Amino acid sequence: MKTQRFRVDFGTGGSEPQPNNLHLAGPGTLVFEFDRLVLVPDQPDTRFLVQQPEFEYGQIANVTLDEEAPKVVVRSRDGLRFASLWTNSRSAAETIFALLPHDRTQAFEAHCAEEPAMERRLRWLDRGGPVTWLIIALNVAMYLVTHHYASRNHVAWRDALLALGAQSGPLVRNGESWRLVTAMFLHANSIHLIGNMFALRLCGLSAEKIFGSLRYAAIYLLAGLAGGVLSVAMHPEGTSIGASGAIFGVFGAVLAYLTHEPGDFSIRWAARLGGTLLSIVVTNLLIGWIHPWIDNSAHLGGLAGGFVAGWLMARGASRRMALNDGR
Repeated sequence: MKTQRFRVDFGTGGSEPQPNNLHLAGPGTLVFEFDRLVLVPDQPDTRFLVQQPEFEYGQIANVTLDEEAPKVVVRSRDGLRFASLWTNSRSAAETIFALLPHDRTQAFEAHCAEEPAMERRLRWLDRGGPVTWLIIALNVAMYLVTHHYASRNHVAWRDALLALGAQSGPLVRNGESWRLVTAMFLHANSIHLIGNMFALRLCGLSAEKIFGSLRYAAIYLLAGLAGGVLSVAMHPEGTSIGASGAIFGVFGAVLAYLTHEPGDFSIRWAARLGGTLLSIVVTNLLIGWIHPWIDNSAHLGGLAGGFVAGWLMARGASRRMALNDGR
């Protein structure tokens, strides 16, 4: 093959988490030699020994073309090395793609066949569910009711919350166990409410689609109850309100599902969602340990209750997911 050179870009300033695994970045030159492809960056990274990676043509397989970017992705046959090559025009990308081997491995073909089904599944999750929006509406409504009650009766916000069902250790032990439920829908202030509803919106819609509305409602309530029970046990004289115990339970249920049924979603999507949920959980627990007025026992109880419930329901939820694929 006659030597040919093309100007390319090995990275586009963060448009992809990892545009290549060959320590290439910025503009450079793609060189087609007699028996190999050489990637020459304008500014090689001197920290690494190999500064101009190359592929023998026989090692190349599973090359893909993205005409919209425009971009060509070169991969080694064993899947261990890859590089994304951005070009200035679609025609340049098409020319590079035409010059490269077009072999496909069976594993790559299978992966490509799974992607459309996975995309349909993720779109299905994004459609949301009615129970999550109903819970959000109930929490907002109870906040407005609390405001109205405090204003009309000229009482402090704390007294209004207690009258409307805040969780109180002495009252719960005295037979008012219904407060374990009503406390889930009461909040101390607007910031408390908005933060909790944002967290519920973040994960609740997908969780409801995964488990189904009835199971999801059961997880939410059971987790909230578990958080309330642990809160009363740890703070027998305390008062507690908020949906965070139940929301932590939703997080726990989704984490249990991803652990129990790891093949239901792509590894990248599951890792991203799981990492996001874990970071939220850890951050809020740390904040709770710093600020003593935050009830971490309710968070931990809800998280544990939701994880157990999610684990027990995961197999049935997975079968339901399979039945709903593409709808």
